[in-house]
Amino acid sequence: FKDASKLFTSYIPPKLPHRDKQLRQLQSFFSYRLKFPQVVQLEGPAGTGKTSSSLLLATMLKASTKTLYVNLKVYRKKFLMYKALLEQVEPDAGLKIRSYSPEELLVYLLKTISKDHEYDYLFIVDEIDNFIKGGDTSVVYELTRLNEVFPGERLNVRGVIFISRDPEWRDLLDSAEKSSLGALIIKYDRYTKEQLTDILEYRASLALKPGTYTDEIIDYIADVVAEEANSDVRFALDVLYYSALTAEREGAEKVEIEHVRNVVGYLVPGLTSEDLSLLEKVEMIGLLSIAYTLKLRGEPYVGFLDISKVYEETCRRYGLRPNIRTLENTIQKLHDLGFITFKGIKRIGVNVPLDKLINFLETRIESEI
Repeated sequence: FKDASKLFTSYIPPKLPHRDKQLRQLQSFFSYRLKFPQVVQLEGPAGTGKTSSSLLLATMLKASTKTLYVNLKVYRKKFLMYKALLEQVEPDAGLKIRSYSPEELLVYLLKTISKDHEYDYLFIVDEIDNFIKGGDTSVVYELTRLNEVFPGERLNVRGVIFISRDPEWRDLLDSAEKSSLGALIIKYDRYTKEQLTDILEYRASLALKPGTYTDEIIDYIADVVAEEANSDVRFALDVLYYSALTAEREGAEKVEIEHVRNVVGYLVPGLTSEDLSLLEKVEMIGLLSIAYTLKLRGEPYVGFLDISKVYEETCRRYGLRPNIRTLENTIQKLHDLGFITFKGIKRIGVNVPLDKLINFLETRIESEI
């Protein structure tokens, strides 16, 4: 490596290959200041550059605009979402807003940013489709009618960007919510194998030393990801990162095909390092315990009692003290985030290959010890 962080999915590069069209559209929507916040939707499958595009736009607007980003896969309640946005502006607001309703919290957030006479603000709301499927659609109406909170006063919110994977989330909105949401939608298609190759070559040039990888390696990774992971660029970056990490730890002079094969053997398509970043170590151990239990029992679902016994052993193995309440909370969070299926306390399962999941989690947990 010359800079491993350039392969992290959280890194926003100065350019996004094959997303010039979408970025031009985004820039055109925010190229001038309207009297009311501009509302734009980014829509497409996982790993197609939606979030990166919105955050890259934010850097382009940086001279005049501050960005507030929230991922609704993490903050699944309206109060928590508004609190997460507020804490980016006022980190110590906790005690002050403890008794507020979500609506009062939004008003407080707008009052807080209105005191900033130097900058406008851009709200980026990621995974909105996941949130809406949870049943609360009111957030769409509230965030698309911000200019009505203080009628007649200038509101320094430049716009709101909603990011989604599934277009059907809009069908759950009522007519007023659909109307205020508008129809400015930028579509993101899956990358082709050739486009993945270009992206990987670009990121490799930023992250790896010259001569430590070949065109054949990049082409092979693009092939595998296009076929096995629906061209998810986040997964492709994970494969390249872990392959280079394996080569470096072995003392190899460059990344070889066998390094990539080994990594592909334990990485799980659809489960990236970005997804796992949503989990604490103890929660990864909870997920690992579920996988161990499923493999041990050889059944599609297992019960909480069986999992708890394996969880106790797994915690001790990694130097943690087992706590049943923590396991209960972990299972709820894993279900909320879509890592597991939960059909009752006796029917808990996963929808990915167990051996790959176990290898991936063991590698990830051990790297953090």
